[in-house]
Amino acid sequence: MDFKEAFEMIKDYEWFYEINDVGVSLTLGGKGILALKFTPDGTIDFPTNVGFIPPECHRWDFDEQQQKILVYGVQGEVEQTLSLPVREGATLVMDAYGKHEHFCVWDAIFKKSNFQVAPDPQSDHGSMILAYQYDNQTQLGQLVENLGLNVHCLDENPQTWQGIQEIFDYLIEHPYLKKSCDYV
Repeated sequence: MDFKEAFEMIKDYEWFYEINDVGVSLTLGGKGILALKFTPDGTIDFPTNVGFIPPECHRWDFDEQQQKILVYGVQGEVEQTLSLPVREGATLVMDAYGKHEHFCVWDAIFKKSNFQVAPDPQSDHGSMILAYQYDNQTQLGQLVENLGLNVHCLDENPQTWQGIQEIFDYLIEHPYLKKSCDYV
């Protein structure tokens, strides 16, 4: 695989930093969660509203011989070596070699993560997370708030018949959501 093929695998995604086995994301300057967007010219963009640009994520390249993604700092040194993405359930993951961290894409929930304000719930591009016992103080709650996603709290557990019925009723009443709902 070459640079172009590797870019095809990682483009169009916003890769969120996460510490393995803990599920903790990193916020920068208290402003936003660290996420990277890889660009075709080898630079790195930051799609969320971070408080500052981390100097260890300046640009990227692909090592064809090792089949690894290299992340360079502002001084030109390799700061991280990442695996090619692999699918783990509904998540794409790139592991950082030699570190207890990875970058991941939560396809189902965060595909529209660049929204900084909540989408208009009356529009066709509205998104909704249907959550049971949702708490905005949890990590999911912080992500939802930072990413401007809408949440509807379910009264019933979606693993019960009543919960499934509640979800169906909500979708029938809100046809503008179409296929943009996620259930947690």
